[in-house]
Amino acid sequence: MLPIQPTDRKWIKPSRGVVKINVDAAIEEGKMGLGVIVRDEDGFVFGRVWLR
Repeated sequence: MLPIQPTDRKWIKPSRGVVKINVDAAIEEGKMGLGVIVRDEDGFVFGRVWLR
């Protein structure tokens, strides 16, 4: 197993006219979760999905 290295994470604004898609997934005890969010440079959310 790889050691966990703490990092400072935050949302970084994309360039004008570009949307940013963030994806995150987790697996625990045979269960999986997935999250997706799409935002523009102003932080406006175009869509999001959370699956379990």
